[in-house]
Amino acid sequence: MKDFGDTPLLELAREFDLLIIDHPHCGEAAHSGQLLPLNALLPASDLEQLAAETVGPVYQSYCYGGQQWALPIDAACQVGCFRPDRVCAAELPQTWNQFQVFAETCRRRGQRIAMALCPTDTLCSFMTLAAQLQVAPNEPGTWLDEPDFTQVVELLRHISAQCLPESLQWNPIQLYEAMATDTEGLLVYSPLAFGYTNYARSGYRVYPLSYTGIPGRTQALLGGAGIAVSATANNRI
Repeated sequence: MKDFGDTPLLELAREFDLLIIDHPHCGEAAHSGQLLPLNALLPASDLEQLAAETVGPVYQSYCYGGQQWALPIDAACQVGCFRPDRVCAAELPQTWNQFQVFAETCRRRGQRIAMALCPTDTLCSFMTLAAQLQVAPNEPGTWLDEPDFTQVVELLRHISAQCLPESLQWNPIQLYEAMATDTEGLLVYSPLAFGYTNYARSGYRVYPLSYTGIPGRTQALLGGAGIAVSATANNRI
């Protein structure tokens, strides 16, 4: 699953006709010619119907340079997660200041907090926090000024300091596997990671997880996946 976000698009496009991609690949696709624009393959009426049936900005996230590079097949955003058999939803933090207090409460109970902090997911959390702090750049190709960058990094550092050291190697699936199979019930909460609904289903793992809003409640980074067509495909729609 990790390769979904890390494998170069060129490698995938050479090997497969149909690809599942994430929307950050669209700029590369537009400039490299590795994918076929779907506007040339599907009727405009079909694309308009699909756009109307998707949630929020999910469809638009695969549009770049006036072309549609993929069709969304699922939607995701960063969410909070907890063990409902160990933590009451009412006590979960609603702000990052409350998160610090909640983390101290967990320590006193012998409970632990974790997060998906492998490099890819750390970058995603950085983007969410930048948006929450209202310092995220609005123009393509621009980046944060040094004071704003430092502000986001410091907040991320304070959050990660409350988390298990293993968090630095975990992606969301590894995080949720650890939470959902912890027989001692010590790993009880994650403030920020992309959600996977299967972990909330009864019987999927030993202990079902529950999802909630992230501290700050807004600006969670958009995720998901879309289906795209390689430019090397011989059998086109």
